[in-house]
Amino acid sequence: HLNGNPDADVQLIEFISYTCSDCADFAKQGDSTLDLAAVGPGHIAVEVRPVIRNYLGLVVSLLVQCGDPSGFKNRHRAFLYSQETWLDKAVKAPQSQKQIWARSTPDARVNASRALGFDDMMRDRGFSVTQIDRCLRDEAQAQTIKTNDLADRATFSITGTPTFALNGETLASVGDWPSLAATLQERFRPAPQESVTGG
Repeated sequence: HLNGNPDADVQLIEFISYTCSDCADFAKQGDSTLDLAAVGPGHIAVEVRPVIRNYLGLVVSLLVQCGDPSGFKNRHRAFLYSQETWLDKAVKAPQSQKQIWARSTPDARVNASRALGFDDMMRDRGFSVTQIDRCLRDEAQAQTIKTNDLADRATFSITGTPTFALNGETLASVGDWPSLAATLQERFRPAPQESVTGG
């Protein structure tokens, strides 16, 4: 999902996993500031790409990409902001239920969404049960997400999340909001104006 001016001089890609606590921290600390200071004014375009570390990551990725693209940002942040709650519930689930979810079949994805409260989150955002199930059972979309993930890992040398790429270049040693903010400020600080003196 691309957010902001597609023709912006600065193109930032966020590679995130929805089950990564560092990714949730980044969303809470940096998303609003980045939107206000750079995306809104048109200076930076930010693209979010999911990295699928486990079956729950795929379930959430299908849900945040479900429906109107204009609602992506709201769904994306809702799942990351509430990650601690639903991930704790997943960790404490019976082993038998985890084994069902790990099959990652359409039925398993629907089961996980019901059990972890994802359906409720989506209904709060105007989705019907039918719409939710349709997105979770979309095998073509699930395969596209997984294929794109594998391609991104190879192209951008992704070994952990979050990872950031700036104008096509993977940023080494940048894995949180403070380090990304410092990198953006350093690379795109306006050049000092030359002083003009009159005679």
